[in-house]
Amino acid sequence: MKDSNIQNGKVMQKTITRRILIVSKPDAECKILYDILKGYGIVDIACSGQRALEKIGSHSYDLIVTEASMPLMDGIEFYKEAVNHNQALKSRFLFFTGSLARYYMKFFADNDLPFIYRPLRAGLLREAVEEMLYNTCRT
Repeated sequence: MKDSNIQNGKVMQKTITRRILIVSKPDAECKILYDILKGYGIVDIACSGQRALEKIGSHSYDLIVTEASMPLMDGIEFYKEAVNHNQALKSRFLFFTGSLARYYMKFFADNDLPFIYRPLRAGLLREAVEEMLYNTCRT
C-alpha cells in the first residue's frame, strides 16, 4: 500500500512496510506460509510461542499468523500473553488449525478471532491476510 505526501508541489509516494509474524513449527507448511506472506511485507518466523513473545517485545507487528496447537505454549496461551503485553495486538491475530476441538472453537468465537482450517489454501489465506492488513491500517 502506498501513501502520498505533497512536497514542493509534487506528489511523493511512500511505501508502507508491514511486518508480519508467523508462529509455527519449522516445517513445509511454515515455508509455504512464508512464501505467500513475504509479498505483503517483512516476515519474521518464531518456532514457539515463547520465541514469538520475545519478538513482539522488540518489534511491532501488523499481523500475527499462528498455529492454534503448539507444544509448550499453544496459540491461545500465546495470544493471551501477547495481548496482555500489548492490547493493540488483539485484532492482529489470524489462527490456523487442523483441530475442531471445542476448546479452540469456543475461544475463537468468544474473542471474535479469525481462523483458517488446515490444510491451508493459498487463496483463502491471501483473502484473510488482505482483509486483516486493510483493517490494521484503518485502526
